[in-house]
Amino acid sequence: MQKSNQWQWGVIFVSIFVFVGILFALSAVVGTDESSNQNSSSQSEESPTEETPAEPEVPTEETPTEESPEISAEVKSGETVTLMTLVLSIRVEEEKESDSYDRDRFRHWVNVEEKCSAREFVLREESTSKVSYSDKEECVVSGGLWLSLYDNVELTDPSGVDIDHMVPLKEAWESGAHSWNEGKRRSYANDIGDERSLIAVSAGSNRSKSDRDPSDWMPTAKSYTCQYISDWVAVKYRWDLTMDKAEKSSIQKSAEKCEDTTVLVPKRG
Repeated sequence: MQKSNQWQWGVIFVSIFVFVGILFALSAVVGTDESSNQNSSSQSEESPTEETPAEPEVPTEETPTEESPEISAEVKSGETVTLMTLVLSIRVEEEKESDSYDRDRFRHWVNVEEKCSAREFVLREESTSKVSYSDKEECVVSGGLWLSLYDNVELTDPSGVDIDHMVPLKEAWESGAHSWNEGKRRSYANDIGDERSLIAVSAGSNRSKSDRDPSDWMPTAKSYTCQYISDWVAVKYRWDLTMDKAEKSSIQKSAEKCEDTTVLVPKRG
């Protein structure tokens, strides 16, 4: 009986011991998991996962609009071309040397035919009636009939007629004549080699025009617009003079309205 009790108590103690061991083991496992979770949590706070930063957007600069390249056209003296074709043959450059301009650098009116000066020569050639002379031997014209194409005014007294340089002397100077020698400037100022270079007009219209180019002045006679532009460009070509941007832009716009106008390309001066 005593041995049976002892055995029972032994079984109880062993069971308690095993139970306590199991509890201890479970406690250790739980502790390990919590420690692992804490370490993981701590590691996560100390070293947060960084997202790869997006590359900053580089502002896209708009490609600046380039100016259209200057279109040029090849023409030859003696051929007939459209007005626009001749316009496109003229080089574009900024005007220069304006401060050094002096009208006296262009000697005129010199004799171009025996005793006839360039002025008297144009008066004689452009009169629509036979001219009269106050001194024929000295070629001094005293009467005739001239139509001023700038303003459609008829003139009979040569004292009221100006012989205008289609491309004014100052304009020529700023467009290339500043680099010429004296002889070439004299030839330009008295150019009877091409009838478009010099024109008989009313004194009033000539003073109105002064030294301005077509971007600043046009004849009041609208019917003469295309002819005026045509003659202006022909003289620029003849003497290899340039145009500035405003001048050429204005002339091109006028030329677009003169699509039926053709031009005989002049010989170089």
